[in-house]
Amino acid sequence: MKNPSIATPLLTGLLTASHSSASHTQSMCFDALIHLPPTLNSFDVVGSLLRDRTPVTLGAAGSLATVGEAVRSETLGYFLHECISWLDKAEIEEREGLVSEDIFAKGVQNVRNLSPPTSSITKPSWVCSSVDFITRLSSCPFWILQLRTESTLSR
Repeated sequence: MKNPSIATPLLTGLLTASHSSASHTQSMCFDALIHLPPTLNSFDVVGSLLRDRTPVTLGAAGSLATVGEAVRSETLGYFLHECISWLDKAEIEEREGLVSEDIFAKGVQNVRNLSPPTSSITKPSWVCSSVDFITRLSSCPFWILQLRTESTLSR
């Protein structure tokens, strides 16, 4: 995704379109959002959609919500999970020498740029665990939903 300023209104339009296959279109949009890589452009798009108050009718049942509520309930958790999986896979590939560029460090840097550093993270700047990733995203002003990382830590 190269241009969030085009992607956001396009996705909003697709999510709010009313036609015979609207629920299929919504499902495809949610699926596309889930599989975005952890780049600043992806965070911009998801953050903008989370703040979007455009009304939308969801699925065949026709329940009413806003785009932000729909994105939060249908994709946010999966998006975070996929970002963590993407970073884990990139880290493994780099350790095994399968890639020559530092995509793991770039992904982590993108996440670190979202919020100021916290004092609880004492690792080198290029190291980030999954819990650090979730903690940073939950404190980011882009995210309306506050994630409960404490429950993740206690498991």
